[in-house]
This record gives sequence, C-alpha cells and structure tokens, in this order.
Amino acid sequence: MRIRHLVFVSVTVAAFAVAGGPASALEARETRAQVILDVPNTWQVARQGEFVRAHPPDKSFEVSLAGTEHGPWQEAEAEKFLLDIVLTGAGRPHQELHVDTHARRVDWGNYSGLEVFGTGRMGNDYDTNLAPSKWFALVLVNKTTPSKGIYAVGIGSPAGYNTHEPGIYAAFHTLRSY
Repeated sequence: MRIRHLVFVSVTVAAFAVAGGPASALEARETRAQVILDVPNTWQVARQGEFVRAHPPDKSFEVSLAGTEHGPWQEAEAEKFLLDIVLTGAGRPHQELHVDTHARRVDWGNYSGLEVFGTGRMGNDYDTNLAPSKWFALVLVNKTTPSKGIYAVGIGSPAGYNTHEPGIYAAFHTLRSY
C-alpha cells in the first residue's frame, strides 16, 4: 500500500511540474478587476498608468491589461473601443491599423467577451520609425460579476507576436479571479 501511495505522489508531482504549474508562471494582477493572467516567469511585469504590462526580456511582444466596469459589450462598440486602445493606449504609437478578424464572441471559463485581431505599424522605445506589427485585443467580462471585466491588447513585431502570442492567448483562457 505504502509503495503505491509513494508512486502516485511521485507521478502526480512530476505531472504537475511538466504541466507548468504556478512555479513556472509570473502573475500579472489587474487589481481593479481582481484578475490574474499568468505569464512566463522570465517576463517583466509592471503597472504603468491604468495598465498592467508584461513583456519578454527582448521586448518583442507586450501584453497590456486594464480593468473595466462596463459590463457586457456589443460587437461594434467593442471593436471601436479596442481599436482606440490599440491606437492610443497600448503603450506604443500605432498607425495604419488593419483588422484581420472583426469582433467575435469568446467564452472562456468564467469570462466571456469579444476579441479582434489585426496588423499595423508601431513605434518603439528607441526610435521614431514605425515597424510592422501584429496585435490582438479583447474585452472580457466576469460571468458572475459583470462589473469586473478587463480589456487587453497584445502587440509585437511579427516574429515576437508569432513566438509569444500563442502562449499568452492561451493564458487568457485560464484567467483567475481573486
């Protein structure tokens, strides 16, 4: 009996480690909405104005999130709001936005909302040239407490976006409340 128990515990611990439990993630906490987004532990997380921002060491991609008390959104309203955030509030100046995927509904666990995907040209921290970019933006509302929602933008160079977006996008599927 005891050996079976030890084997079970060892397998469970190993499976948890391989699956990337909390020890392998850094928490980006949005305090207004009381939401946690798990990002890789090598990333830097900081609050900047209304946004919590997280980025990898090479700064090739950035995710920004902020709380909102808006409640449920309609598609056209959400898309206009999100495009304004990408243009003005996502931390990097943007021009020539192109929407590749218009507002579509999402339903992830305790959150539902809308997402938009696109491309454009963005500035950066060290020069004024605008470089190609890829981005996604979303608004999510807590199904239990609709006044606790977030809006978020993920922006990066095409290479940075292709590298980091899949993991961050998946992390939005497992948002946690606190």
